[in-house]
Amino acid sequence: MSDQQRATSAVVDFVDRARWPDFPQEAVRIAKRCVIDGLGVMLAGSTQDAGRILRGYVRTVDGKPESTAFGPEPFRSGASSAALLNGTSGHALDWDDTQLATSADRIFGLLTHPTVPPMVAALAVGERQRASGKAFLEAFLTASRSSARSPRPPWPSRGGWAYRRCSWRSWPATARWRARCRRSRPAASSPTT
Repeated sequence: MSDQQRATSAVVDFVDRARWPDFPQEAVRIAKRCVIDGLGVMLAGSTQDAGRILRGYVRTVDGKPESTAFGPEPFRSGASSAALLNGTSGHALDWDDTQLATSADRIFGLLTHPTVPPMVAALAVGERQRASGKAFLEAFLTASRSSARSPRPPWPSRGGWAYRRCSWRSWPATARWRARCRRSRPAASSPTT
């Protein structure tokens, strides 16, 4: 097995085993703060040209009323389109949080914005699945943690927790969470994808 396969396997294993009670209360507190901040920068960014242009496009191509695309005139679209539009808005002003350096070999940190990608994915899928706030936070935390690569984790006593890093690799957590939500809903109301 290659290093890349081992790394992927480790992420999939973590995502499969992650459960709400396993997250430290400090991580939950930080997650709530990050989501509030992320929503603020997303709403501020929704007034920028990039969001306005993408909003016009999404309105013409995706009429599925699954998830909310936030902004001056919120509307509902497909979950993936809402996540794309909300993510674009969240990054538009470049005010979203940044992964800071954690060691001398990473003087510029990991150069990521760790809140917006898992937040917009969990919001969009969570709304479509009618998930609870707790399930949303579990997805957000799982996505953030599954992408973590901190050389010095902030919670070493919890087995090496490294909560703060997220990027495109947050999709496995959202996919797992989506599957869990689907299993918990009655078959008659399960959405088709």
